[in-house]
Amino acid sequence: MAQITLPYHNVTNDHVSSCHLCKFDIDSPWLATLFISDHEHPMVYCVRCNQSFPNNRVLQQHKENSNAHWICNDCRIDFGSSDSRREHYVKSRKHHYCGECNRLFESDESRVQHMEAKHSYCRMHDRTFITKFGLLSHYSQSSDHHFCTKCGKDFYDEADLWDHADQHHHACLPCRMVSNNPL
Repeated sequence: MAQITLPYHNVTNDHVSSCHLCKFDIDSPWLATLFISDHEHPMVYCVRCNQSFPNNRVLQQHKENSNAHWICNDCRIDFGSSDSRREHYVKSRKHHYCGECNRLFESDESRVQHMEAKHSYCRMHDRTFITKFGLLSHYSQSSDHHFCTKCGKDFYDEADLWDHADQHHHACLPCRMVSNNPL
């Protein structure tokens, strides 16, 4: 009989006696011959699930369909839990991730647009607030922001704020005052 070299298999007296991957016991040389012919191609093994598969394509399909695998397709990393994959998305500069919605975006600009539209998000400080009121309070209290208290809009700079106030509200530009009534 030919030399038997099958990884993960117990070999005794020139025949395979058991395979701990396949969970198969063999008690005769005749069955061992059939077993070897079925195992000519090496099996691949999923350590996390303690299962073997006939090839890498089937193993990959298993990982995609299994609740025990959480794959980051961009980085080709297999995580043991959704929490660990989520932490990877949050910490990685490669990913554009909204933690509020558990959603990935193609670009950071699309993520920021989503955050501004769906969440109480400050682009300048990359910070999300629990409520819209919290965001508006942040705008009004931060010296980094140029915030119109009349309509709740934030502007890039002070000149844009005063142009807006002059066009849409009753503003006295020399006094830097905005009134509810025409001046």
